[in-house]
Amino acid sequence: QDLQSKPELRGGDGWVTQAPVDLFRMINQQLTVVSQRSQRGMLVNKVIEACCMALRDFQEELQKQMEEKWKEMGMEFTCAIINNNEKCIELVSGLQDRFDDLLDPTIPVETNLEMAKTGFH
Repeated sequence: QDLQSKPELRGGDGWVTQAPVDLFRMINQQLTVVSQRSQRGMLVNKVIEACCMALRDFQEELQKQMEEKWKEMGMEFTCAIINNNEKCIELVSGLQDRFDDLLDPTIPVETNLEMAKTGFH
């Protein structure tokens, strides 16, 4: 889906697309809704786990698109993907504090944000 929108040249960020901003906006919206509607507990932990799965799915789809369509992508898209990945690493780092505030430590959940950061390298 990221390849469907044309990359934009943004100041110090270089070529980028809207996908990372949209993805993290959706993740943050989900976290806001669940934190307003529920105390710490299973529901909050499951929403956080689903957000982490969405990050992994995004990474897998991006890698698939790169492998299958890299020849036809052009320089702007290639630069945008590299810049987007840098932005995603920054945004994943910001999620850790939010997760720590919301997670119930007595309920196991798979978050592994370090792996998510590595997936954007």
